[in-house]
Amino acid sequence: MLATGRWHVGGTPLVSGREAIILECDHPRTTELAGDRPDFHISVAADRETGVILELIETIGGVVTRDALVVELSPDVPLP
Repeated sequence: MLATGRWHVGGTPLVSGREAIILECDHPRTTELAGDRPDFHISVAADRETGVILELIETIGGVVTRDALVVELSPDVPLP
């Protein structure tokens, strides 16, 4: 999907308390699955510092079908 869709920057909000870059794409590819529709949209929020995906939102026909959100991110935390 990342290689086949046309992406654009949708903003730079705070997501889970971290500065993020929103990347958005309409109908990124042909999947031969239930989500293979022209009204499919995906939005990904990537952390500006680490590049980690903080949130992924998929919609079909304007209805949210997936909303995955990181609730805590602590990079470089020492492990016991």
